[in-house]
Amino acid sequence: MVKLFTTGGLNLLLVGLIGITIGDSFYYYLGYRGRNIVSKKLNSYLESISNWLKNNEKWNVQLFIFICARFTPFSNDLMTIPLGLNKYNYKNIFLLLLFGNICTISLFA
Repeated sequence: MVKLFTTGGLNLLLVGLIGITIGDSFYYYLGYRGRNIVSKKLNSYLESISNWLKNNEKWNVQLFIFICARFTPFSNDLMTIPLGLNKYNYKNIFLLLLFGNICTISLFA
């Protein structure tokens, strides 16, 4: 899809950045709204993540989010879904995801 847009003349950096950030936001939203349908087994896992988020300083969590968004080879969805399930404030992660995506796309472009 990115190839289609860039072949048409759109900026690769902008297309990738918008696409990745919208995708991350979508998976966060799915996690945020999907808390009610989570199984009991997964619920204990979510409780441990929730406790970690509550017991750590805000900057530690934000550093973790940026490092995951920038340096890990995994999709950001593996991080945004649990954050959404734990109803972590999206305002606290949006800029970190955006900056991490900018750094990653700049590296590959």
